Amino acid sequence: MKNTLNVLGYSNNSEYMQRIIDTLSSYTEKFVNEDGSVIYKDVKTTYFLDNNKWHINFFGNIEQFKEQYEKYKYPNKNIAFNFNNPNINNEIKFIVYNKLFNDEWSLISILIVQQQFIRRLSEFINEKYPNINSLLELDIEKTNIKWIDWLENKGIKTIRTVYTKSIDKKYINKTAIANFLNGIYNYLFNLTDIREEWEKDRWDVRNLEKYGISYNKSRTEYFIDFSKIKNKTIRNEVKKYFKQKLLSNSRFTWATAMFYANFLPNFINLMLELEPTWNDLKNLERYHIEKYIEWLSAYVKENLTQRNANPNDYNK
Repeated sequence: MKNTLNVLGYSNNSEYMQRIIDTLSSYTEKFVNEDGSVIYKDVKTTYFLDNNKWHINFFGNIEQFKEQYEKYKYPNKNIAFNFNNPNINNEIKFIVYNKLFNDEWSLISILIVQQQFIRRLSEFINEKYPNINSLLELDIEKTNIKWIDWLENKGIKTIRTVYTKSIDKKYINKTAIANFLNGIYNYLFNLTDIREEWEKDRWDVRNLEKYGISYNKSRTEYFIDFSKIKNKTIRNEVKKYFKQKLLSNSRFTWATAMFYANFLPNFINLMLELEPTWNDLKNLERYHIEKYIEWLSAYVKENLTQRNANPNDYNK
């Protein structure tokens, strides 16, 4: 844990936990005016820290959740946190809080789907790791193996097979719950990372405003996630390129950066599947582009579910 905290920029565990407590001690209410302008109001509260069950009625009084609250008709009304260790309970609260207030999870998503995953994760941690004080103490690679085994022993599916007819190939992917622990761990790591924003693998544009990086404040698209690029050397070079373009006052806006970042990791990762010894893309040839187009065609057919989406966007 100490090494992890040093990487994240903390001098001790108390400083790390205080950041979580401070965040959970208030929330920001957001009011969007008819002209698109946004007003923010900071509200102090002990609700998130004091309660291990968050009732949907609490969110019904917060401006940005009122519409979701009115539409919610399902029986489960509570987000429950059942980790035996209070520090881990606060870490999970911290994650859920940020997912909700950053519009990454909706109320229906957390109450119907994610709540089940959190319940299973609390059972797993309470049973297998009763003595840890933080999720960041886990050796995530080894723990993920145990997590998969634990789920399978519970009769919970951890893999799914996707058949791509156009290239007559089957892909085996992990299920959402199988990926949940790794996703939660990485999200917590990124959330609590207090290093300079450019050093991180996940950039929040709200932390880049001081560099003159502007964005549409009426929207909730704050993040660019470079961690999806598996090769660290190439990942760092891509980050350097994006930083240079964003700071150069060219037409490379935050919206443009987000657009490219949505598709670039898939391209790079596919190239590295074809050429696993590469640490750059200098030897890229027509063959590699053709393979990417072949893969992309299959990907679009499998993943393009929005009726009005444009497949040509993937080729830009």
